[in-house]
Amino acid sequence: MRNRIFVLLVLLLVGACESERTNPNLNSGGGTDTSGGSDSGGVPGFENSDGGTSSETANEDTNSVTDAKGGETNENSDILAGFDTSSQDNDVGQTATDDITGCVPDCAEKECGDDGCGNTCGSCSENTECQPNGKCVSIATSESCKDLAACIGPCGGNAACAQGCVANSSPAVQQQIQAINNCATQNCQSCGQTDAVCLQKCTFENCSKEYFGCFSGQSSCMGILQCMQTCAGNQGCAAACVADGTESAQLAYYEVVYCVFDECGSNPTAQCQQAATGTGGACQSLLNTCATN
Repeated sequence: MRNRIFVLLVLLLVGACESERTNPNLNSGGGTDTSGGSDSGGVPGFENSDGGTSSETANEDTNSVTDAKGGETNENSDILAGFDTSSQDNDVGQTATDDITGCVPDCAEKECGDDGCGNTCGSCSENTECQPNGKCVSIATSESCKDLAACIGPCGGNAACAQGCVANSSPAVQQQIQAINNCATQNCQSCGQTDAVCLQKCTFENCSKEYFGCFSGQSSCMGILQCMQTCAGNQGCAAACVADGTESAQLAYYEVVYCVFDECGSNPTAQCQQAATGTGGACQSLLNTCATN
């Protein structure tokens, strides 16, 4: 059960599941883009459907996003931005056959660790260590739950990685995590170990005092989205953005996430996410509520 709760923490802090991301409409006025631009359909710093990447910055005063790719401004943002789970091309992750042994190195989505051919996918910087999932995570002490969220974010569902983050937390943070653990153990047995949405909803409903007593801050739901725009694919950053939201902001954010999963399944395509959150989509009103939170 303890391992399940560590998995729960990972799921809670990285957006319930690993999925592709899109650029949903955040126009609270009804979903029509009044800026004169066109939807980019892209995610800042991530691979788009056309193979390119986009770089966007959010404007807090206007709730608009400036697309550095084309210079256009749209009233759009990213609901799942920062959750880096899609395959991306990079120098470390290139696949090439070892000419001598015929072995094919596997460094897809890895920053460190064994490449399967006796070599390494990379090394971690100072104050970070390589986890079994091939990600480098901080080994510095987490003095707050937000710090812990930033550590857990890159774990990608790996319970051992999450356990390492908690073990490197301050005694005060560990005590708060234990309170969440105890409450979820008592109230959420029926969810099993794989139903992320059930675990989230159960924790929020039955353990809100314990959970939000640890993982909450001052950001609005719109603030969470704008914070994610700055993360450039860093899962730790994205998880910290969510954890810095108020209780109501996080609940509003996750309502949109749940709606997208209901409409598109647990691994939604970018096109389905856009349809669900765009004009006339089933999740548009929830996204507009988040944008005005």
